[in-house]
Amino acid sequence: MQIGLTATPIRRDDADTYGYFGDPVYEYSLRDGIDDGFLAPYRVRRVHLNIDMTGFRPAAGQRDAAGDVTPDRLYTPRQ
Repeated sequence: MQIGLTATPIRRDDADTYGYFGDPVYEYSLRDGIDDGFLAPYRVRRVHLNIDMTGFRPAAGQRDAAGDVTPDRLYTPRQ
């Protein structure tokens, strides 16, 4: 017997659990968790940022918050 527990049965990387385990026999939704007091209710707020999507290249010798030198490369946002 195999028991599979997951919070993400369907994922974008095509690694869904349905192909391995089949259809779920029980589902516990986000709403159920909030209503039962196990999860905190949430509010969605849209925030608009002025972000340069071309990327960021650190200055030579620039350090990060931990004090380490930031490697020289182009850092771009994931899309």
